[in-house]
Amino acid sequence: MKVGITTSSFAEFDNKPLQILKDSEFECVLNPYGRKLSSEELIKLICDCCGVVAGTELLNKEVLTKLPLLKVISRCGVGMDNVDLKAAEEFGIKVYNTPYGPTLAVAELTVSMILNLLRKTSFMDSQMRKGIWKKEWVIFLQVKK
Repeated sequence: MKVGITTSSFAEFDNKPLQILKDSEFECVLNPYGRKLSSEELIKLICDCCGVVAGTELLNKEVLTKLPLLKVISRCGVGMDNVDLKAAEEFGIKVYNTPYGPTLAVAELTVSMILNLLRKTSFMDSQMRKGIWKKEWVIFLQVKK
């Protein structure tokens, strides 16, 4: 069975997801362009696939009509606005997403932004790159017990 992988960054940093599919005897059809696919490219790439690990490509009724073997869409990411859910249901295609995928990164970046604001890291970096060396005082709040 074939699985199309349209997102260009799939398994880019960790090969495990791709290996899991291969170990489960799926033939993986990868996006050869390294970018978002047009509808025509998408249809051509996954026309004989039973599943797709989808990026942000448009999976509307017109596209899904041309993918008769497709049984499952797994959307990498939270958003589902590129998938016609009504049409997928009509064609008996199961649709999934990864709503908690970015949770850790969002938390890390939030803490990073807080520290940046407290310590004025970005501002001081830009000043130093301009050759300006002016000590900025950082005010810390003291909590009394």
